[in-house]
Amino acid sequence: MNILIAHSQDDGSLKRFAKRNKEILSLNAIVADKTYYSQAILEYQVIKKIIEKHSQLDTISLKDINDNKHKKNEYIQVSLLPFLTQKQSDSIGLRPCKYILPKKVKDLKSGFQFRHYLFRGENKTALQAFGIINNEFNKNDLYVVIDYIQYQDCSCSELPKIRYAVGVRSEFKISGMSLNKGKDPKINNLNIEKLAANVEFDKLKVDISMKTIGVTGKLARLNIPNNTSFNVQAYGEYVKTIDFIRNSIDNDSVTVQPEIIPVMDEYRTSISDINTSAFDEIFEIQNRYKKYLKKLEKDSNDPIIDSINKVLKTSLLKEVAEKNDKREQLTSIEKDLRSLSRYQSILRFISPREPITKTIIKPIPNDTNKTNSEVKFDYNSLKKDYNDAINLIPKNKKEARVSLMRIYNIKDNYGNAFEILNLLGNDELTTEKIVDIILRSYRWLLNPDTINNLKNSQTKRNSQWNIIP
Repeated sequence: MNILIAHSQDDGSLKRFAKRNKEILSLNAIVADKTYYSQAILEYQVIKKIIEKHSQLDTISLKDINDNKHKKNEYIQVSLLPFLTQKQSDSIGLRPCKYILPKKVKDLKSGFQFRHYLFRGENKTALQAFGIINNEFNKNDLYVVIDYIQYQDCSCSELPKIRYAVGVRSEFKISGMSLNKGKDPKINNLNIEKLAANVEFDKLKVDISMKTIGVTGKLARLNIPNNTSFNVQAYGEYVKTIDFIRNSIDNDSVTVQPEIIPVMDEYRTSISDINTSAFDEIFEIQNRYKKYLKKLEKDSNDPIIDSINKVLKTSLLKEVAEKNDKREQLTSIEKDLRSLSRYQSILRFISPREPITKTIIKPIPNDTNKTNSEVKFDYNSLKKDYNDAINLIPKNKKEARVSLMRIYNIKDNYGNAFEILNLLGNDELTTEKIVDIILRSYRWLLNPDTINNLKNSQTKRNSQWNIIP
């Protein structure tokens, strides 16, 4: 049975609420602060802007590995930042990225999710994150948002996770709970079905809002509740909607177009979590030390007792130091991994306040021990040498590899030099296969003439063998 237990509305009790309501919250409840949702919204907006302003859609043909005849099917390929120069890449810390756009339910292969989110009405950031527009909310209102979705995650290096999904989102706004006042304990112990019943008896006010994600069509429209007050009838319609999403989403009469949604279930560390864990461990050492002190003899004239005391104190001191070192290391790593500062340069690029050409370049230090990232490069010269090296591949792979290695030694992250060098070093790959992979996946920074030369080399080889491309 789906039990719902509500308590007072402070942060501690809200977390206890989530912990105790494992049945309704499916052990998946996310009780998060405003920073958590703010980061999710920011990352979502970064992705949306890049896709809207700096992306390109191309129709490509790929072999279907599930088809025994290896029939080629057409897919939409999304290219993010396809026209990014190496100089811009160095400035914002991103590289071009490609992924296949999911168009149907069967393309959503990352999994299913039945997720619950719990927050109070005063958490306006969470309200905005879930698109809840309600002018009549009270800061003490309790919100339970339930997502039932099928999704596909697309990953691009250094960018937030890109999630496409279809499904349904249900929002319950619960008002009027007695919340630890002891007036009616039965109201504080409810399942979703009993929520509806208590609304019928005017014991609670529960509003429900449901919307589909990436699902339209007449069948979908008919399965959305038409009553915003969560009574017994609305409960039946709610169950009907969940069953529809679960069983009929593949129906031909249902129009499916996966939508990009914010990733709300991303695991996000925090310095406070790291500190809390480390401090709890140090307090545990402190308690052990206090117990040992009570057991130790205080005879300072006994060298053995003195030696034991010294070993004990030294050992516990080392243990505390190790715990603190680990805490500091985790804090440092957390700052690097979770820092939002990397998005500042990205946002300046996708929504520039000044011409994009004015990229930020760090000043060159006077010493001779310059790292690769601190050297000013002649990007025009590098691009010419890079294209000349790629043009050599159909003619002489060894010479091409030597030329690319020179570029890699000058700037190890230039274009796709690293990836193409790996291809050239693979003796199992033919020249034709290498060129095919470059044309499909590694076109970044290639001139149109270079691309045409590679295509012509493939056509020429195919014609020599009487192969129809």
